[in-house]
Amino acid sequence: MAPLLEETFFRSWLGHVRGILMIMPTVLTIGAILAIILKGAAIMHLALPACVLVLGAFIIYMRRYDKTQNIEGRHESAAQNIFPFLFWGIAIVFALVHLLNYAEARFQFHMILLVTPQFIAGVILGFVRMRYGFWAAVVLHSAHNGLAMAWYFFA
Repeated sequence: MAPLLEETFFRSWLGHVRGILMIMPTVLTIGAILAIILKGAAIMHLALPACVLVLGAFIIYMRRYDKTQNIEGRHESAAQNIFPFLFWGIAIVFALVHLLNYAEARFQFHMILLVTPQFIAGVILGFVRMRYGFWAAVVLHSAHNGLAMAWYFFA
């Protein structure tokens, strides 16, 4: 189940203008929610209004996008300009999310080395998603996780 959920969240939007434009507010919103959960009420007065503003701006933008029907390719051009940053950024976020797999309670810089393989896998899965499609990335991700689990159980 994890490969399907992770591929849906991290890479299903790749290759779609509307998906690329949609991932930015989604990631910001999830970041605000995580900040509230991790930091508690101290940050809530900043994170919630920021989340509401980002989502409101996104809703207004998408309504305008629907009305303009992408006049003169403005939206595609914007999406193409930010695509490399989003691609590499999502690979980094994919790796950092896997820090939750470790029992260490507090983050330490050396822990980034633990998730370097997930960063590399995120880049490869992003390439597979763009080159061969969503389901190919899900199958590769499942095979990778299956081999890792088999190694763990039989080693």
